[in-house]
Amino acid sequence: MVLPRSAQPSRLHRPIVLIVFSSIDYKRLIILRYKGDAIKLWTMPRFMMKIYFLVPLILISFKSLSQTKEGIRIPTEKDEKIAEANFKCKRLNRYTASQRLKFYPFNVAKKIALISFNDTTRFENKIPVKRTRIDYTKVREMKLLSKSDLDKLTDLLYNTGFTSTDYWISIKDPGGKCYNPRNAILFLDKNGNAFEFIEICFQCYGRVLSSKKVKDGEYCEQKFDLLKSFFLQQNIKIGTAKELR
Repeated sequence: MVLPRSAQPSRLHRPIVLIVFSSIDYKRLIILRYKGDAIKLWTMPRFMMKIYFLVPLILISFKSLSQTKEGIRIPTEKDEKIAEANFKCKRLNRYTASQRLKFYPFNVAKKIALISFNDTTRFENKIPVKRTRIDYTKVREMKLLSKSDLDKLTDLLYNTGFTSTDYWISIKDPGGKCYNPRNAILFLDKNGNAFEFIEICFQCYGRVLSSKKVKDGEYCEQKFDLLKSFFLQQNIKIGTAKELR
């Protein structure tokens, strides 16, 4: 889907939520919210998709549309090209190293770790964390990040985003019909418990956050590939370089 910047409603009448179902193969449901001048994206869990996949729809405030000059129009070929370009990742230099570490949960974590896991006894992998406790018997690889590693990770998360959101932006779903995670970023407290995490499936270009409080930046087109390269640099190979089950 392509959403024109000019079609965004006025601040007084912004739609609460815009729900867009992906095309015929129903890969993933995408939820957009307007906040200030930014476009925020989320993906809905797959089990919720199964409930709604028979009814592709768009919910939007008609009152909001009446406040715009153009409304939503069918994009031209030129618009499509601009949208694709805007969706690509760009280094933005928005935040300094100290500012990036103020984002939750980086600001309260005592340690941060990358892990891989691959439970061959299950049809679908699940992060080995239950009620903050880590099941180390199911962790295949683990790397605690140094200060310089954290600088690289937070720079990737918060200083890499959409090329532009000033005109058109393309909302895409590059993922496959799957979600089978094998990697995660763990945020550890003083007792070594994972109080928050970012679960990642690099094969399907998807991730799950442990809570709504977790802030992990904008997911532009190449974001998952950049994160995968970072995991590889930290010698995490399962789920990144090794294709398992």
